[in-house]
Amino acid sequence: MRRMVAHSALKEPPRRAATIPAALLAMLPLLAAFALLQNQWYTSAPLESPTFGANFSCKRATWLGLDCMRTLEQLLDDLGVRRFRLVVYWSEAEPAPGRYDWRAIDAQLDALHARGAKAVVVIGMKGPRWPEFWFPHWLERMTPIPAVGYPEDAALVQDYLFPYLEAAAKHLAAHPAVEAIQVENEPFVYYRGHANKRHLRPALVAREIETVRRATDGRLPVVVSHASWFRGDPTPFWILDHADVLAQSVYTKRQRGPWPWLYLFPYQLGPLTPDLPGQARAAARRGKELWIGELQAEPYEQATRDPRALPTHELRSFSVAWLERNVTLARRSGATRVYFWGAEWWAYLRERRGDEALWRAARAYFRVLALTPAFGHPSPACGRGAGDEGLPWSG
Repeated sequence: MRRMVAHSALKEPPRRAATIPAALLAMLPLLAAFALLQNQWYTSAPLESPTFGANFSCKRATWLGLDCMRTLEQLLDDLGVRRFRLVVYWSEAEPAPGRYDWRAIDAQLDALHARGAKAVVVIGMKGPRWPEFWFPHWLERMTPIPAVGYPEDAALVQDYLFPYLEAAAKHLAAHPAVEAIQVENEPFVYYRGHANKRHLRPALVAREIETVRRATDGRLPVVVSHASWFRGDPTPFWILDHADVLAQSVYTKRQRGPWPWLYLFPYQLGPLTPDLPGQARAAARRGKELWIGELQAEPYEQATRDPRALPTHELRSFSVAWLERNVTLARRSGATRVYFWGAEWWAYLRERRGDEALWRAARAYFRVLALTPAFGHPSPACGRGAGDEGLPWSG
């Protein structure tokens, strides 16, 4: 009996030892997946020094209860922003057929010029901020424009669109604060979850690009924007073949579904993540540039939710820490120019909610990122420069 027990005891350790490699083998796929997600350009590409600027929309500022020009002046004077992405809304600029009103954009451009700042200006049917397509009300009364499909197919739309584009481009090209013109905003993107499912055909956008080039005698670069959600998206390369600048919209934290706690993270998808450095290299080979036209710097909640009504804990869904993370990602992307999306939100939090955290963080960025080279001349500084230590992105 004792011999049997002893024999059994001798056999037990090898069986336990045999289970250890099996457990490790079972974990290998998880470890490999984790390594694949982490070892991507957004964690390993070298840190560069793009020029930073900000998007600004008077419509957005007013909707948030802010004074448009006062807010723009605060961005210029307090934060020190010197590169802007502005917009001409067709619904404002052509109040009656063939009659143009440029006062709104001129006031903004004059404020920039007085301080030595520059702007890329968006023109076309589709502009930043909801409802995205900004048709003049008189045109909507003259012809039905469907909410799904291609609005250029509606009668009269192109008849009025191209004269407007030509007039807008000529007017903007004459202003010394304008350094580039963007044709449409994300023309090939539509959102399945929204009632508005309009987007534009490449042939129309190509014609718009040529219209703007002719109107400006080719003196201003033409920008076209896009929002890639996966690596295999071919649209950026079409844009690089036709425009001078590809401007990507980069949103890293998007709320989805009916649950306020559920977010998607499109720039943490491992090999599926949009390959911005690859797009930057493709642009450079063509003598062109990749910009980030919209870098998320405010909460991205469901379209049905009014951000002004968000409770405090949900306002913090986009924090200073997330802003710092996005700046680091932008510096790894290969983009030569980066425009924050959310400057009006920073002002709203500061003025209406008493929360200055994002405003103060942005001020720190713009005070250091004062080097603002002209189009086609990216900053000579690359990687972590002298004095970067201790700044939000220095980690």
